Amino acid sequence: LIGCLVNFTLYGVLFVQIYIYRLNFPSDNVYVKLLVYFIFIFETAQTCMNGADIYRWFSAGFGDVSEFAKPGLSPIYTPMMGSITALIVQLFFCYRIWVVKKSYWYLPCIIGMVKLTLLSATHGDRT
Repeated sequence: LIGCLVNFTLYGVLFVQIYIYRLNFPSDNVYVKLLVYFIFIFETAQTCMNGADIYRWFSAGFGDVSEFAKPGLSPIYTPMMGSITALIVQLFFCYRIWVVKKSYWYLPCIIGMVKLTLLSATHGDRT
């Protein structure tokens, strides 16, 4: 329950960051804007799925301890959506490292390969 409340709090922080970004960087590259808004929509979907699980566990299933054994949507939004969000953000940071210092081209490549490996490990066999 505490983790879910922290998730809602951080979503509020993200909302404020999106608002500040929109006000302060109106002439930003259209691809960067699309990336920012995609991440925002993706995190919105993730938070809504978290809210649906919270409702099912603590409201609709109140008093039924067996509800906690049912994972609901958490196998989707916790490892899968979280790792996709991390991949997108970290690949963007790799791009920014490459833009700032092109002589260190190998560093973003190594970070990107490690991140893709971690993504494949996250989306592995779930049996």
